Amino acid sequence: MHDKRVSAEEIKRVLAGDFDRLAQELADAMNAAKAGHIIADTEEPVRDAHAEFRQRAFEKAQSWHEDMMTIVWDQGSLVMLHRLEPYLRHHRTGLKNEALAALRQYVGKRVNMTDYPTFRQMGYDCGSGPTESQCGTLTRVRVCDGTRTTPRA
Repeated sequence: MHDKRVSAEEIKRVLAGDFDRLAQELADAMNAAKAGHIIADTEEPVRDAHAEFRQRAFEKAQSWHEDMMTIVWDQGSLVMLHRLEPYLRHHRTGLKNEALAALRQYVGKRVNMTDYPTFRQMGYDCGSGPTESQCGTLTRVRVCDGTRTTPRA
């Protein structure tokens, strides 16, 4: 994946068609309003359009998340940390800044533990699957074999 920073204009371009549909539904509902009303008697088309817009925006955000995780998996967490910088500059204060800063701090302390490209190159299993599988096996063996570590009530 190439090193590219995202801008508000790019987001607007990506969501433009979705936003245009939402804006059209809202305009239609406002234009269908009775005299003295702001919006048509039924707000359902606007609610549906808003729900669709939110769903599409969520799917695009989910895609961004998957792209970032692919970067971590293929290029390492240092590259992902670098990719967070534009977002931190854009969100200088508030909850988003706090969340991004916390993520950067958390991952920054664990860069050596999340060097997945190197670990995979060395032949290590990465991910939680092997660990979860082993935990399940140990639990079954201890419970089923009667070698409990806690006294029975």
